[in-house]
Amino acid sequence: LPPIIYGHSMGGFVALTAAREHGDRIRGVVAIDSPVRRVSPEAGMWRAQRANPDAVKYYADRAEILARFRTVPEDPACLDYVLAHVAAESVTKTEAGWRWKFDPRVFLSAMMQPEDLAGAACDVALLRGERGMATHDITEVVRERLGGTVPVTVIPDAGHHIMLDQPVALIAALQTLLGQ
Repeated sequence: LPPIIYGHSMGGFVALTAAREHGDRIRGVVAIDSPVRRVSPEAGMWRAQRANPDAVKYYADRAEILARFRTVPEDPACLDYVLAHVAAESVTKTEAGWRWKFDPRVFLSAMMQPEDLAGAACDVALLRGERGMATHDITEVVRERLGGTVPVTVIPDAGHHIMLDQPVALIAALQTLLGQ
C-alpha cells in the first residue's frame, strides 16, 4: 500500500505539501495541529532570526540543556515522563557543546500560506487539539481550501503538542482515520 504521512505542526505543512505535490503516490496525509495561516511581518522577522545557523546556542553539559527544554507554546498539561523522554532525545553533543537536534533553517522552509493548499491529490484529514494552535477558525479555512469535505477531528483536553498530553487519544484518532 502507498504510505500515509502524518505531520505535526510544521510537519503538517510538509504533509500537506506532499499531498499537493505527490498525492498520486501516497494514500493520504494527516496534518496534526498545523496552524496554516497568514504570517505577520513581525512573525516572519522572528522566524528569519531563528533560522540563522550562526545563532545556534550551545550548552556546557547535558543537564543544563535539558533543564532549558520547553514546548512552544508552553503547555503545562504535557505528561512529565513523555516530556522528559522527548527532551532527552532532542539534544546532541558536538565539539562546541550540547545543542538541540534541529536545523534552524526549518523556520524558513516550512512555512505555508492558506492559498498553498489547493490541489491535494490524495485523502487529507485534519486533527487538532482542543486548546491547540490550529484553532477552529484556522482549521475551517484549511478545510475550505481543501474542498470543504476534509474530516476534522478535535482531541479533547489537548494542547498543541497532542502527542505529549493526550498520546492515547491521538493514537485512537489516527487508528480510526485508518479504519483499524
